Amino acid sequence: MRKILAGIKIQHVAAAGIILLLVIGNAAPVDDPDVWWHLRVGQDIWAQGEIPVKDAYSFSNAGHTWVAHEWLAEVFYGQVYATSGYQGLLVFNITVISLTLFLLYKVIMDYLGERKAAALAMLIVAAVLNSVFWMFRPHIPAYLLFASFIFLLYREKKFRKGICLLPFLMILWVNIHGSYILGIWLAGIYLLSGTVRLEIGRMVPRLMDRDRKKTTVAVLAAIILAVFVNPNTYHMFLYPFQTVNSEMITSNVLEWLSPDFHQKRMALFLAYIMFTYGILAISRERIYIDEMVNMLAFTALAMFGARNLALYVFISLPVMARHLKGLLGQPVKRVNMPFVNWAAVLLTVVLTVVFWPSARSLEDNTGKGEFPQAALRYMEEHSLKGNIFNDYDWGGYLIWKGYPDFRVFVDGRADIYADRVIPDYITIMSAGKESYRVFESYNTDYALLRRDEPFAALLSASPGWSGIYRDETAVIFARVR
Repeated sequence: MRKILAGIKIQHVAAAGIILLLVIGNAAPVDDPDVWWHLRVGQDIWAQGEIPVKDAYSFSNAGHTWVAHEWLAEVFYGQVYATSGYQGLLVFNITVISLTLFLLYKVIMDYLGERKAAALAMLIVAAVLNSVFWMFRPHIPAYLLFASFIFLLYREKKFRKGICLLPFLMILWVNIHGSYILGIWLAGIYLLSGTVRLEIGRMVPRLMDRDRKKTTVAVLAAIILAVFVNPNTYHMFLYPFQTVNSEMITSNVLEWLSPDFHQKRMALFLAYIMFTYGILAISRERIYIDEMVNMLAFTALAMFGARNLALYVFISLPVMARHLKGLLGQPVKRVNMPFVNWAAVLLTVVLTVVFWPSARSLEDNTGKGEFPQAALRYMEEHSLKGNIFNDYDWGGYLIWKGYPDFRVFVDGRADIYADRVIPDYITIMSAGKESYRVFESYNTDYALLRRDEPFAALLSASPGWSGIYRDETAVIFARVR
């Protein structure tokens, strides 16, 4: 028994604590409006055996070209949910995020050596910060691929053959999430730092010998070619640039907006960013070109869109580890407290069980009033079918629950709606002079809106529409025939 207790170290306590954080973060009530359509698309791809190239879920944009760039992740999530429900999604997300953190931990430990407590503290900070982005969506497996690129590139000198895996990982990444372009960036900047003989103050290159350069160039070329191994071929290469160049998306879709540092969660990110640059400023270590370029580039990305803050945290961890090493001094001799460690692990295991949700379906774990569940039940009970003008945040849920009986006006696939539908949606929901005219230009059968929406008040006063349902969350209008 004593041997078993002695085997429980501080890293086991930290690992148990991180798992607890993962459970709490992933088990929070579901308020993400996009998880629903991702699941529906994934299950439809599996059932039909083909990847959609045109939109079939909306009536406002039916037949519009659709680059289903996250199809592989959607199939993963769709099948996990179909076979094991909400519990399966939890296990899947926790496993993927754990692997992501583990890879980053290994890179951190390459620099910190015996300073395991510092490495684990960094990992816990990263987990706490990024928990705001933990959702059942394709960016979660994309985080793992991002961390895999960091892991293999940072260990390239030690394990040269490891980077030969990058093109194969890119094939996965390009079929999972549009952030694949960052893999090309990471490899390209790493090669640049190993090639350019440039020193500016403390900033120096991470020079490679000739053989390493040749290998890295070949791998980078293979990574770029791997991008085209996807059902959308060259369209996928253009997709990230088309998205970030769409002002309609970057100015109106919440996750693409710049972070609001007045919010407490966002303020924590700002404090972390300031801390990382502070460490660079006081560190005596030289700064590699790729470190500095990546820090600046991902800071810019984070300021451009809040969704990129998580990537900044990931990319900064190895940099912080290398520069903290000199500031932390010699590792402190650890005092082993097996009984304390055992008690801490036991406590976190108990808390993990306590916080593990009992819900079997996503709908059992949604926040109150987040989605129009009762309104959809009413429509199903009364066999109401057709085209529905809907709140943007409810489009995904309507696709999940009602397709093919319902066709939505808009949902979270902002890229296919950006040129016409989203501008019209904004005009309609403003309840201004042009709202009703634009609304009537679409072949709409029903309107499903939040009950306090200004446009709902406008429709209630319109003779061509009749309110047929109202609850605390939603109101349904039907066209008067």
